[in-house]
Amino acid sequence: MLNNVKNFVQIILISKHSNMMEIAIISAIAISSYFLGAFIFNRYIDTAQFYQQYFYLPLHYACTGEFSSFEFNQAAQDFFLSPRATFTDCAKLAETPTKLWNGFDGGAIFLLALSGLLWRFLGIAWTNLAPIAGLLTAILAVSAYLLFRVFCRSSVIATAAAVAFTLHTSVSTQVPHLRDFSKAPFIVAALALIAAAVFKQFRLPGIAALATSAGAMVAIGQGFRPDIIAILPIVPRQRPWHRFRVEL
Repeated sequence: MLNNVKNFVQIILISKHSNMMEIAIISAIAISSYFLGAFIFNRYIDTAQFYQQYFYLPLHYACTGEFSSFEFNQAAQDFFLSPRATFTDCAKLAETPTKLWNGFDGGAIFLLALSGLLWRFLGIAWTNLAPIAGLLTAILAVSAYLLFRVFCRSSVIATAAAVAFTLHTSVSTQVPHLRDFSKAPFIVAALALIAAAVFKQFRLPGIAALATSAGAMVAIGQGFRPDIIAILPIVPRQRPWHRFRVEL
């Protein structure tokens, strides 16, 4: 009886230590990736292309507090085309007639909303969008770690793989291009959740929770770039013999 109690306590302690290690690793990856993404964005902002000429909504919100678009304004156009410029003509912008949202506004609403909030509180400058790049990079790196963790027992190997993936030039060079880059974190996050549902031993409620979370990642990603919806056809399906596979 005493031996059983000792074994149970040891299992609990090992599990608690393992969970704490996972939390520490994920936190370290998230924090370091955030600052890496923000640094890359500011360093290469001169080459960034994320449809800056259509950022009417965040600019109008930063100046007036109203989340609406506006007609052509020369001062705004000059700002849109200057990567390191600071916009200071809010008084003129307030007098510019507003207009209905266009397709770009609806398709990138989360990106535009975050940009507007940052500009309103930090000042209207492209460099002040670096926190968005940092956040997206952090989500991508953590999601990559969780995806590799599904297939790797060793957290060290999964961490090394996630770091190599995040630092690869095909990934890091895309960070400044916020709109195009923004879909990557949510695609990898959705794939990590789907992989966990397919290859890990979860009961039906756990699988349902993972599938719902994957759908939520796709839904959030659509607010940055609509074509992320292409990932939805990838669904986990259980065969009668209880083996899982991914069907397209």
